[in-house]
Amino acid sequence: MSSKHNYIVLGSDWELYRRAYSDIIGMSNVKYVGEAISNPILNRIYRLHLNPGINSVIPLPGKSWWHRFYCDARFDDDGELCFLLFSNWYRQNNGVIPYIRKHYPNAKVVVFFQDLIKKATMTYTNAPVDVERLKAEADLVITFDFAEAEAYGIAYHNIPYSVPDKPVVGESGKQADVYFLGQAKDRLDEIMDVFYSLKKCGLTLNFILANVPIHRRIVSDEIRYIDGLTLSYEENLQNVANARCLLEIMQHGGSGYTSRTLEAIVHDRRLLTNNPLIKDAPFYTPELVSYFDKPENIESEFVKRIKAGGAANYNYKENLSPKELLAFIERHI
Repeated sequence: MSSKHNYIVLGSDWELYRRAYSDIIGMSNVKYVGEAISNPILNRIYRLHLNPGINSVIPLPGKSWWHRFYCDARFDDDGELCFLLFSNWYRQNNGVIPYIRKHYPNAKVVVFFQDLIKKATMTYTNAPVDVERLKAEADLVITFDFAEAEAYGIAYHNIPYSVPDKPVVGESGKQADVYFLGQAKDRLDEIMDVFYSLKKCGLTLNFILANVPIHRRIVSDEIRYIDGLTLSYEENLQNVANARCLLEIMQHGGSGYTSRTLEAIVHDRRLLTNNPLIKDAPFYTPELVSYFDKPENIESEFVKRIKAGGAANYNYKENLSPKELLAFIERHI
């Protein structure tokens, strides 16, 4: 990819994102910053200084002092500079954009929301994200959600996902026809309705549900409950490899392609989804993807395809690369 910009990506050390962005991590014109402070002693102080619990009671001054560690703009060439911020860096509200504007006045600033904006809040204050203010502060604001892009007047781009160097093989873990991983959030009843419908279809299931209240949990050897993000991404990929089909159940009000969709494409798995926009997707084919509006309307023919197994090649993997995201940014800044 030819680019006139050098990129500092203020990203995340979460394994999902490191894998998803692996195509650009290590490129000569990209510095990917996951852990803000690499020095372990300084990192402890940094995390204490920015601790949301402490700052919600006593807002600690001087947070901008840390920006020098992760806004290091030294590259081998003198290309123009662009900062790509994951939304969590902006929502920390610790003055990173003003710092960039002061120390790198010619740099471009891009903020990418890979979760719903309407459900995001600013750290310390729990205030909703002020999108209009953000649009004034940044050169480009991107969301993964179609509806929010239109509602807020900002750019849309799918969440990136790099193709792994070698296919994931299910060496361990539970074999299943259908695999689902997700937080209960506002959709637990819907998740359970789909669970029972799939069981009636005679499919074997592997459901992993996060943050379900104890009193809402049912006992089943096909459901595992976890608290928080206690499942490693490697284990998730093992479950993907051991499944014939992935299930996507949208958050209420969501319209973008989630990680389940991207995993299905990259790892050659069929996809069962209640995303009504899926039929407009460039990778959609009814042989590999099936939409349902209600659990009782899951297509019997697609159930047969799931049971039959076989790889699902969408011929779309390369389009998901984060290199495409950088090319998109080049065209819009």
